[in-house]
Amino acid sequence: MSFTKKFCWAERWPVIRLTGPGVRSFLHGQTTAEFLTFKQDLIAHACLLTPTGRVRAILEVKLDNDGAYVIVLGGNIDKVVNSFGSSIFPADNVYIQDSEEVNRLQIISEEQPRDSRNITWLFRDEETPDSFRDYAFATQSQVDEWSIKQGFPLRDSELGTESNPFELGLSDLVNLNKGCYLGQETISKLSNKGIIKQELRYWESDSKVIPGEFIGFKLDGEDSFKKSGLILSSLYDSSIQKTIGLAMLKRHALHEKNLSVMSKSQIVSIKIPLGFKSLKDIKH
Repeated sequence: MSFTKKFCWAERWPVIRLTGPGVRSFLHGQTTAEFLTFKQDLIAHACLLTPTGRVRAILEVKLDNDGAYVIVLGGNIDKVVNSFGSSIFPADNVYIQDSEEVNRLQIISEEQPRDSRNITWLFRDEETPDSFRDYAFATQSQVDEWSIKQGFPLRDSELGTESNPFELGLSDLVNLNKGCYLGQETISKLSNKGIIKQELRYWESDSKVIPGEFIGFKLDGEDSFKKSGLILSSLYDSSIQKTIGLAMLKRHALHEKNLSVMSKSQIVSIKIPLGFKSLKDIKH
């Protein structure tokens, strides 16, 4: 895909409904975002982490007078609900209600990084805002290609790597100045040291392969005895006639421009994804 203009990603999503006076404090303590002072009706993005700082899910949240709505953009919604449920105590004054669906609209562009200001939610019979009506609706293939080129890891194969937010380029979803939250100890140590063992990268190849064919294959650099990375996703972009995807590269290979796919006579070129936000980006 090669965008000649901005597109609108429109899709219906199930939402988790949290109610009660303790919702802000609960989300603040469970996720990487700052919710205590976050304004109502704005869109917030956050990571739900494991106790050891690995990304479990990518969340999109909107607060209102009675609580919050939560979309699980990346990850498993049932596991997120179970995680929330096992973490709520009676004193928290937080309640999980039956989920519903929301029509989510996002303006996407191949030329600009992802931006939460270009997102709106429509409940029930709400009409599409005029600001979104001038854009063509993106196909699912276009959305998939956009997320890969952005380096936005929404697929199970991309999030199932036991990686932290800094490795996945999700540093902008982490508030380094907030109080205690799940996984904070690991995140604080990584932030203070400033050393990341691996990072997410975009790759492309002139070869045409079926979607998902390279997932799990290792990548090699000049030193064939030292694994350089692992392919996490792949799909064929017919507009540029290339296979594209995301890979997790070891620190020693981050400077490489080209790598080879082990067990295949394939060379892939490596780039930093358009929307990748490193730890350095948020600390400067």
